[in-house]
Amino acid sequence: MLHFVFVFAISIAAANIMLGPITGQAIVSRWFAGSRGKALGIAAVGSSVGGLVLPIVVSGWIDLWDWRWALRALSVGVAIFVLPFVFFVLRDFPADKGLQPEGANDPDVQAALAEAAQAPQLSTRDILSARAYWVIGISFGLLVMSYSGFLSNVGLYSESLGLASDVGPRLVFLVSLFGLIGKLALGAATDRIGLRLGLWIALGLAAVALGVFSTEPGEAAMAAAACCLGLAAGGMLPVWAGLTACCFGTASFGRAMGLMSPVVAGLVMPGFMIAGWSADSTGSFSTALHIYIVGLGISTALLFALNLDPVEPSSQVG
Repeated sequence: MLHFVFVFAISIAAANIMLGPITGQAIVSRWFAGSRGKALGIAAVGSSVGGLVLPIVVSGWIDLWDWRWALRALSVGVAIFVLPFVFFVLRDFPADKGLQPEGANDPDVQAALAEAAQAPQLSTRDILSARAYWVIGISFGLLVMSYSGFLSNVGLYSESLGLASDVGPRLVFLVSLFGLIGKLALGAATDRIGLRLGLWIALGLAAVALGVFSTEPGEAAMAAAACCLGLAAGGMLPVWAGLTACCFGTASFGRAMGLMSPVVAGLVMPGFMIAGWSADSTGSFSTALHIYIVGLGISTALLFALNLDPVEPSSQVG
């Protein structure tokens, strides 16, 4: 059994990295220029839809057969539908198929693409020494910490208030549903209102939601707060990718996102401990929620220091 866990963990971890958001967002950023925010939002919806649909399908297969045959069926599905698409359709750059990125006919987009084409790839040192790397990484890390720290404990939160056992799952469902809407709406909106403002909106929605939850309100207010939290959580993904592409260029997008992941993960992990400490020491999650809101305030302030101009090689500022 141990060898199964070991092999499965390694294969799933590798698959998540190679087929996860970093790869997908890098390719989308290269193919779409004029409507990049909208495209990133639509692409991000795929993982949410899969997260909603596949558990139902797979659980049905497990009931019908067993978990082994369910995994085999998934493997066959990947082999039949995903691999041919990757090999024969998907390309890293539009130029690989003799095409131009979407929006290339727009004069402003043409100028941006010409500048990006001349920009050299950034080294690891260039990325790590850029202010944009730290501002974006810390801002998103604190945002993810805030919503994931609460969402992972939403069941215990509702139980601590003496609510019915189905309240927690319903709140999670609302967060997931409005996460889909947030990816599409905020992703498309950033093409018009700008990436910085888009992230400020996501931060504001998250702060409002957590502030409402901290007051331990009634179920109607909780439902509204869950909708706001879903919009923030979903909307931040295309904004994160858009900011990274804007500051580091599409040629260095994958490397920048990969290097940023440890910063985000390092900030997310304490969020779970903060929630547990708050519940154990005070009997309530309100203290944790207040700490999360402070973190969102720090993220908001950090964005004033973000320079959206492309990072130059060997530059010490972003």
